[in-house]
Amino acid sequence: MTWPASTRVFRCDHCGAVEVVTRAFCVECGGRDPIEHLVPSVGVCLARTAVTGSDHTTSVLILVQLDDGPVVMGRGCHGLVAGDRVGADETRWWSAVS
Repeated sequence: MTWPASTRVFRCDHCGAVEVVTRAFCVECGGRDPIEHLVPSVGVCLARTAVTGSDHTTSVLILVQLDDGPVVMGRGCHGLVAGDRVGADETRWWSAVS
């Protein structure tokens, strides 16, 4: 597996705002056609929650503040807590990094 994976973001050439959702305009300044960039999937875990499915398996969902700005959600390893430094591999599985 490749680590860290990349996350697709859209950066405004006018104001520098970064979004993970593609839009025809920047939500900060109204600039047209933000440009797509790939940034490393590395950041800080902001929050986590454990979800138990109908089959009684537990999944961990986390919110990650990427080093490049936006907040993304993904599946995390058990044991992660808010404040942990995390990275995602190519399968989009987040785990602790040093």
